[in-house]
Amino acid sequence: MKRAIIIHGYNDKSEYEDTSRPAASNDHWIPWLQRQLLLRGIETQAPEMPGFFQPHYDQWEEMLERFQPDKNTRL
Repeated sequence: MKRAIIIHGYNDKSEYEDTSRPAASNDHWIPWLQRQLLLRGIETQAPEMPGFFQPHYDQWEEMLERFQPDKNTRL
């Protein structure tokens, strides 16, 4: 089965703390893309990555490993 993991980008802390904005994993074009992939039969996740205003590779790697990506997974 084809799978996709959509990883949101980096934003500054003020955007993270702005309660009027949706979470980074549900902002901008991400919901639209997730829906398009799901409609095409591609299992899709859009996780909220830890500390996106101060990203650390080891924390992001740990989060992604939870989804057990394999050769059928696209990031």
